[in-house]
Amino acid sequence: VFESRAKTDSFGGLALDAPLPKTAHLGSATATLTLASSRSTFSTSFLVADFKPAEFAVTASADKREVVRGDRAHFLVHGEYLFQAPMASAATHDSAVRSVATFTPKGSEGFVTTDEAYTSDYGDKSPRAGELLEKDATLDGSGDHDTWLDLPMPGQTQPELVTFESDVEDFTRQVVAGSTSVLVHPAEFYVGMKRPASRFVAVGATLHPEVLAFAPSGAHVAGAEQGGNQGKVISARRDQ
Repeated sequence: VFESRAKTDSFGGLALDAPLPKTAHLGSATATLTLASSRSTFSTSFLVADFKPAEFAVTASADKREVVRGDRAHFLVHGEYLFQAPMASAATHDSAVRSVATFTPKGSEGFVTTDEAYTSDYGDKSPRAGELLEKDATLDGSGDHDTWLDLPMPGQTQPELVTFESDVEDFTRQVVAGSTSVLVHPAEFYVGMKRPASRFVAVGATLHPEVLAFAPSGAHVAGAEQGGNQGKVISARRDQ
């Protein structure tokens, strides 16, 4: 579809614009360069594709943006053509992955609310990422679909983000994705220990740690019990 001649510049390079006719076949193509002086040949492949704008939209949402480990997350998917007709019976592919997130309760400035200082050497305690869901489904007559996802979150020691994505395919095999995320707290509340004025303590000194229990909203939690060992909060529960 294109042939031309050119000379290399002072750096030994060259650039060419290769106009493709509208009648060019779609698919894989090859560009070949031949050096006249040595007849050496170099080639590379590329893809010729036709851009097609999306003809439908997909949205994904969650009932709650924050949950606690052990809860069930509820995700909703809606597919709609741009002329506002629902994508009835369209195929979907759902997936969900987990990843470590950063979270600090409101009002906890000056307090340490993670045990990373203790668990940083134990990489298997809280996976950096992992797959939680992989399944196929179908939109109903209204273009809707929902998924419930249990969140046992084995090994979780830190706040994590669960990202849900649904890939919806129309009758022309065009795929559009919608995604949303949910923050998963490792427990109902965070135990915060006030940062000491100094990181250095004399041998034989007595430590007086100040501890507060914070709900994710930042509210102080009354009636909470905690146990400590070697400066690490190892358990926490709320009295019923």
